[in-house]
Amino acid sequence: VVHLCMVAPAPESSTPVPDCIQRVLDEFPDVFTEPTGLPPRRACDHMIPLIPGAQPVNIWPYRHKPEHKTEIETQVEELLRSGVIQQSTS
Repeated sequence: VVHLCMVAPAPESSTPVPDCIQRVLDEFPDVFTEPTGLPPRRACDHMIPLIPGAQPVNIWPYRHKPEHKTEIETQVEELLRSGVIQQSTS
């Protein structure tokens, strides 16, 4: 199960980030930046073994409230544009 969520930028009047957390953010900026593409391939890339000849499950998608559907579509478009996800026909 994949959950998509969007974190809105903090308003200017919000509580400042504690110093101990800000130090970690400053020390590891590459970890906390927005992704710009897919991660590099690794020796242990995830794989789902399939049974030869098995057919995919064919079910209707879940229904969502209109405001949730709009947010899901917005987030998926942003992820496609940034290269984090890609189109699939599977």
